[in-house]
Amino acid sequence: MKKNVVRSLISAVTAGLLFSTSLASMAVEDSANSIITLSITPTIEISGVKDIPLTISNLSDPVEGDSTFCVAGFGFSTFSIRFDSDDDPENGTAFVLTGNGVNVPYSVEFVNDTSESYQPVTSGTPINNLDRQADSCGSDNARFQVTVNQNDWQNEDVLNGTIYTDTLLITVASE
Repeated sequence: MKKNVVRSLISAVTAGLLFSTSLASMAVEDSANSIITLSITPTIEISGVKDIPLTISNLSDPVEGDSTFCVAGFGFSTFSIRFDSDDDPENGTAFVLTGNGVNVPYSVEFVNDTSESYQPVTSGTPINNLDRQADSCGSDNARFQVTVNQNDWQNEDVLNGTIYTDTLLITVASE
């Protein structure tokens, strides 16, 4: 009887092993990949540019006015800026105020900061390799100045009471 019990026990253990082995060999597995991509599209903005009313305060001085503004963005570290005169009769090479058929030239200077010294600007020619200072506009970080020399505004054609205007287009581009 002991032999039968031992045989039954051995048979049960063998059957259990076979069953668990067949379950393990029946398990299946599969896998897949997912490629994660972060794509940043460079974004640039210019804001806070103001109109500049020029007023003559002293007959022996040039007339000047300035405006601070913000240039910001992300996805780039440097940018360029270009100033264009809408009334330029020389097709992109001069800054000109117009009124009553008279052209009054003016100059533009720019600085990529609100506390540094200005640098002269040529109409239609970009200033390159300027450091981006902000991701978004919250405060002004650049400025420009326009100047009408005394010799250009103090003549009989200009002093007749006409208003002289120009639209200054400021374009920024990421590099």
